[in-house]
Amino acid sequence: MSKRNEAVNKARPDTQADRVNRLFNSTVAYASGARPGPNPLDARLVLRSPRPSIARKPGRRKKKQGVWYIVDGKHQRSTGCSENAHSNALDALALYKQEKSEQLRGAHMPGLLLFDEVLADYCAYLHNRGTKRVVKRAAEKARSMANTLLNVHFRGKLIGTYVENDSHKFWSELLKIRHDFYVSKGLDPEDENPEYYAHACLSLLRRAIASYPGRHGQFWCIAVHVPKRGPRRKAREWLRKYQLSRLLLACWGFQWDWAKGCWKTKPVQRPDGSWYESRKVADPDTALLRQGMSRLIRLIIRTGLRHEAVLLMKWGSWDNLGGIEFSDSDGNGWVHRRGTEEYNTPKSLKSTEIYEELKVLLRIWAKQDGYIDPVTGDVRKAGTKPFIIRDEEDKGYRGYALEEFRQVCDWAGLDDTTTVHALKTTAATWCKQRGYSDDSIAEMLDTSVETLKTFYIRFSRELKRSAREEFDDRAKRQKWRKIQHNEPDPTDPKRRRDQEPARRALPFKSIEEVA
Repeated sequence: MSKRNEAVNKARPDTQADRVNRLFNSTVAYASGARPGPNPLDARLVLRSPRPSIARKPGRRKKKQGVWYIVDGKHQRSTGCSENAHSNALDALALYKQEKSEQLRGAHMPGLLLFDEVLADYCAYLHNRGTKRVVKRAAEKARSMANTLLNVHFRGKLIGTYVENDSHKFWSELLKIRHDFYVSKGLDPEDENPEYYAHACLSLLRRAIASYPGRHGQFWCIAVHVPKRGPRRKAREWLRKYQLSRLLLACWGFQWDWAKGCWKTKPVQRPDGSWYESRKVADPDTALLRQGMSRLIRLIIRTGLRHEAVLLMKWGSWDNLGGIEFSDSDGNGWVHRRGTEEYNTPKSLKSTEIYEELKVLLRIWAKQDGYIDPVTGDVRKAGTKPFIIRDEEDKGYRGYALEEFRQVCDWAGLDDTTTVHALKTTAATWCKQRGYSDDSIAEMLDTSVETLKTFYIRFSRELKRSAREEFDDRAKRQKWRKIQHNEPDPTDPKRRRDQEPARRALPFKSIEEVA
């Protein structure tokens, strides 16, 4: 084998397939017949000179002939043919190459492997990685995309028969199916942008095929082509009041009907036997999810923190994570934005006092989580539920919280351009609209004025409209004044300096008068 192949073979099993994808060396191409080129087996004949014989008497050394060796990278093998038997050495080299080619084709190529087997193996691998919610959710999403790949184009096909045109066929067929589905539901296909789902499915197929050899001790490579997707729609910069109201209503149990353009309703029976239409149609099993998202949205809007910092906050004293600490049962205390690990780092944020608007909300949450005793009203060292937003210690909760926020936005009737980071931009923009100074906003959000003006403060349509009307009014006032900028009349007596200068009399007589 060549040096490059040997370096790949020495790699760890989990990174071997990645290196093969980058290299795509000539050995694999030769064995699979994918690319024409020179013989990848670097085996060649090398003549090794014999050892010099040591004669008992000088001048009587017997001359020995060299031996032909087959050299393949760092490995060498004697043919047993002397220097004169060059033709026999060439036959031995041909047999060696044929043996290696058959070995490559039999042991290092996918052979009769199906797409179904590779995708099922990859989904099982994702499912067995751990028991955390984010891992389980990723495995479920991968299984769903694998079913889409198989149902649309790849079911029952061999991996060895894959060509680049298969990816384009899957892409076009899936886009057509998605387009028909959106039209049947009364939705705009351009707003849904199905290219991203097709791109995610083909990316999953590429990862599954690339990682299969490393998990099973094989050495082969098939590069899956993933077409480029179109430009993604711009994310929503900040939220209006009605959009935030929709998010909070979705956290309370409301769900938006995308087809009708209104909230869903369901009949509910009163204790007296009468019926009425209720808008709280959410499943009771999602109560904890909706409660956590409601707290997340309200804390970010009122404090301007990033969602990563809010997810780390706990009840009680300041430990290695941020938190909210009460000094009394009235809600006075501090909001610690970062923990002691980031206290002396550039990421450190200042601890701020709990202001009046936030005290009432935090007291209600503290009683629900057991941080304040609901009977005696005493403040405990920690709550029965340690974290304010999440319900357990989970390192992958940040990604899972983003999925939950996406679900709440779907219930609220907001598209995928609404992100959780837009809440921080909304907090800064609303403070500016209320008339707060830039220095006050920077002190409250612990962000520099330059960063606020560049990234977070946005101007509403009303402010832009008022600015345009102000400039229009100034133009109208200038028109009412009838300011005319015309050239002055030369015959005007009030503008004597604008008239032509009078001809002065000459001090001597003209020539005609003299004549």
